[in-house]
Amino acid sequence: MDLILNYSFLRRGIKVKRFIGMAKDKVLPYGYQDIDQDDIDIVSDALTGEFLTTGPLVENFETALKNLTDAKYAVTCSSGTAALHLACMALGIKRGDWVIVPSITFLATANAVRYCQADVLFCDVDPNTGLITPETLRNAIQDARKRGLKIKAVIVVHLTGRHVDLKEIKEITQVNKLELIADSCHAIGGAYDNMPIGKSYYEQINTFSFHPVKAFTTGEGGAITTNNEKLASAIRQMRSHNMIKDGSNENKWQYVMNDIGYNYRLSDIQCALGISQLKKLKGFKQKRSRLVKFYNSKLKKFFPKITTPDRYGPTIFESVNWHLYSILIDFKALKISRGKFMENLRQKKINTQVHYIPVHTQPYYTKLYGSLNMPGSMEYFERTLSLPLFTKMHKDDIEIVVKALEELL
Repeated sequence: MDLILNYSFLRRGIKVKRFIGMAKDKVLPYGYQDIDQDDIDIVSDALTGEFLTTGPLVENFETALKNLTDAKYAVTCSSGTAALHLACMALGIKRGDWVIVPSITFLATANAVRYCQADVLFCDVDPNTGLITPETLRNAIQDARKRGLKIKAVIVVHLTGRHVDLKEIKEITQVNKLELIADSCHAIGGAYDNMPIGKSYYEQINTFSFHPVKAFTTGEGGAITTNNEKLASAIRQMRSHNMIKDGSNENKWQYVMNDIGYNYRLSDIQCALGISQLKKLKGFKQKRSRLVKFYNSKLKKFFPKITTPDRYGPTIFESVNWHLYSILIDFKALKISRGKFMENLRQKKINTQVHYIPVHTQPYYTKLYGSLNMPGSMEYFERTLSLPLFTKMHKDDIEIVVKALEELL
């Protein structure tokens, strides 16, 4: 059994092993990175190499991402948030435009639209999966038409690793002449319609995050995949201040900037870690799938107080690379607040999280758009809870979580 030590030990500089056997003080976080010696070795090699940034390892990592997703182009960047911002800019989203975004997502999905000075039209979701659906999208478009809003694009989110119905959503966006971005930060390594997530077959652009709790990590980092050469070129340029360099031998030092750009580059050091981690993605996915199946088998006896994710969502279980294990709990029936429920688990050294607080309820957005009626989003939010899920876990860890849940129930 593994012990995961609190980050505070590392911040204080105390040299300790992250994982030691059979410890009494074991704490389970909701997510955690999986770093081995080979990851450390390749990063060490990058640190002693000629390039620390904008070197060959960036291109090598982008090639690996293209091979994984089967997309024609992959462009790395500094975070999943940067990827969303770059995607919006590349599609020309600007002031006066509106972009449809599901309310159940991380803040960055909506914020990226605001970075472009465009407006967000929040869309409701399925109350059991938290996913935007063709029906909720049609309702949002109909609402926009009634209000005379200029809808430019739709951003869908593959929440917890589960994919939205891209095929039908693409048909809706085509009919309405809308751009389509897939926020795939939770879903890399998964598949939809027998194609890798990120292939960009139905959507113009996919965005990814490589934060430590994601399927694999570069520390911090993100990427964009697309099959459109013009979009890829624009994104590559915007991530580095929108500089265009003179290609001649005599004037290689010269550059021009026709529009504002950003420093959204990913370093060779981070890409070295990404290259190493990406080689393990298949094994990571298999381990997560086994853990999720074991969770489902152990928690099914608690239905309907607890609803496991296999009761809703994609019919092909193996197509999902599970980023989060988010269950639905009927806190009202249990006559306990979610906060108290989480605190009770925390006292048992089990840390949980909520994914996500509906973005339309955030003060910034209520000031902009007022109070919105999103019944599906609120129903999902009021019941969702993410239990620990990471590749360093064992079935014994799940037994501990299930036992703690049973005592609370």
